[in-house]
Amino acid sequence: MHPLKKAARTAGAIYLSMVVTGPFSLIYVPSKLVVRGNAAATAVNILAHQTMFRLAILADLVGSVIFICLAIALYRLLSGVSKTWAGLMVAFILVSAAVGFLNPLNNIAALTLFRGADFLAVFRARDYRARSATAARIRIGARIDDLLMQHFRR
Repeated sequence: MHPLKKAARTAGAIYLSMVVTGPFSLIYVPSKLVVRGNAAATAVNILAHQTMFRLAILADLVGSVIFICLAIALYRLLSGVSKTWAGLMVAFILVSAAVGFLNPLNNIAALTLFRGADFLAVFRARDYRARSATAARIRIGARIDDLLMQHFRR
């Protein structure tokens, strides 16, 4: 098989492997755990299905690793056309993957805050609510932030 064709098939296979992790963590888990307009139900769902939530965190991390592998495969494929542009593509993908590695930290923070770990006892209730809302806003966006604020108003 021609090396270019082999590189193209490898890049395509790596790209298709992203289909395993992406929809699970970005579509399936939020659709099962997030209840629009009801922050208390969302928190209860996350706490009741912690394994699913943690698997979504793992899927995010694995997706970032796959993305880096894709960058390497695409570089091998496209470096014959232009090493400069292929290298620039790899640089952008590495920056994106670095952000992708940091995003699950916000999910971990939200899970820790929902679980009410012992070290949180030093915070006043108002501080605790603000930190929970901030952790959720960073990762999931304003929609979850609104849900959390409704949860803590009770």
